[in-house]
Amino acid sequence: MEICEGTVFFVDMRNFTLLCSRMAGNSDEDRVGPSGQTQYEERLSFLVSEMTELYATWRTIIRVHVDAGHIDRYLFQVLGDGVMIAVDGPRHAQVAFSAAQDMAAKVHQRLREFSNPRIESLGIRRRADWLDFGIGICSGQFAYVKVPDGGQEDGDRYTILGTAANYASRVEEANKDHFDTRITIAQPTVDLLCADVGLDPTAYRAIEDHFGLRYLWKHRMQGVKAIGLYIYPVTTA
Repeated sequence: MEICEGTVFFVDMRNFTLLCSRMAGNSDEDRVGPSGQTQYEERLSFLVSEMTELYATWRTIIRVHVDAGHIDRYLFQVLGDGVMIAVDGPRHAQVAFSAAQDMAAKVHQRLREFSNPRIESLGIRRRADWLDFGIGICSGQFAYVKVPDGGQEDGDRYTILGTAANYASRVEEANKDHFDTRITIAQPTVDLLCADVGLDPTAYRAIEDHFGLRYLWKHRMQGVKAIGLYIYPVTTA
């Protein structure tokens, strides 16, 4: 086990589990289309291909920062309908914030222009049931922990445990508590961003002007003390 200082962020796709299930009361779910698949089978196949595409896009974004020398290493762990990403190195907070912005922009554009129109064509008419996303970011300590490889022989496998990982997960969930947010960032990450450019971490207006981050308030999460949260708006237009 190795403990380090870094930043963890979660990217979660909303409604993915719902869309992978059969929709009650939809008489077209079992209708066989020209492809030879039912409407449900087509939707499931499409969702799998979409997540595969998003995984590849997100990993490429992180690799750009690795190749530029901004971080020493990263962990990219698939969590079904999302990913947990941990980065450590000289600019871990800046990399996490920049990568999250890039990921959010790309996801938002793809959902608006391609994914959700396709989902609608496959029988999902309610916008509330379409794909959406949330990202949570928190800096702090975490440990790289080697996990059993299940008999595989393709190298060591790791996960992370610790404060930053626990908080990042809760911070991502906090998106659900605030209307129309996509990226939520915890105070420890904002403190590092401010230190990098010489900003007072309590100067909320200056932080919003410089980073585009809007302070919410101290958010209370079960099992952890209240923590300052900021949002980075991502348009839904």
